[in-house]
Amino acid sequence: MDKIKGRNNKRILEDPTLRACLLGSIADLADRETQIKEWTSKTAAHRFWDTLYMSFESLDDFNLFDEDEKRRSGIALIGSSVYDQKELDAICPVIEAFQRVLDEIGTKQPDSAYINSPLWDDVVRTANHAFDVLMENEPPDSIFRQVGYYFSKKRN
Repeated sequence: MDKIKGRNNKRILEDPTLRACLLGSIADLADRETQIKEWTSKTAAHRFWDTLYMSFESLDDFNLFDEDEKRRSGIALIGSSVYDQKELDAICPVIEAFQRVLDEIGTKQPDSAYINSPLWDDVVRTANHAFDVLMENEPPDSIFRQVGYYFSKKRN
């Protein structure tokens, strides 16, 4: 994987911005407290980016929801926005759990219908695992190290 090696043999990605979106979406899906507080609260000042829809759309950009596209897109992601197969393997169960929720509930429900479903626990669980795996490869100076600390503290 020469494309992920940079100066001083430091690992780099072709699209770190897309990785930032991925990490943000996975972090949001792993954080049940924020989901309840920001996505479903009647008193929260909702903004477009404080919704389940935003996390879904960010993940949908990776074309992993469609089985026919999953293999092609997944392989293309390695070196672009994920470092290796291990990261991709950690992300796919999140997508699969999310898809089960969408299949059961539909696509035009309020955020509360999704996160209050018993199936949602699997989304949160797999997202927590995926976030931890993705953080293993984040460089020491990454802003996501600070975010990762924040989320790991909230999850414990």
